[in-house]
Amino acid sequence: MVKIINKTPHQITMVFDSGETFIFPKSENPIRLEEKQEEIGKIHSIPIMKKTFKKSSLPEKENETFFIVSLIVAQSFPERQDFLIVNDTIRDNQGKIIGCKSFARV
Repeated sequence: MVKIINKTPHQITMVFDSGETFIFPKSENPIRLEEKQEEIGKIHSIPIMKKTFKKSSLPEKENETFFIVSLIVAQSFPERQDFLIVNDTIRDNQGKIIGCKSFARV
C-alpha cells in the first residue's frame, strides 16, 4: 500500500473534485535546510546577501512511500523522486492557501 507522509510544518488539505477533503497532519520533525548568508556587496548602503542552503537530514527512501516537502527542499534534491510538493493550490478570499488539488514533482 502506498503511503504519503507530510514532512512540512503545515497541515496539508487535499481537496478532491467531489468536494471531499483529506488532511495530512503537519510534521513534528519537518525537513529543513540549513541556511547560510554572506554579504557580497552593497547598493548604496543596502547590503546584498548571497544565500546558500545545505543538506539536512533526510528520511531514508522507503518502498511505496512518498514525502510531502517544501518547494526548496524538492528543488535541492531533484534526484528524490519520492518528494512531492503541493500543486493546484486553493486560496481563500485573503489569498491564504487553504488546500490543494494535486501534488507535483520537480
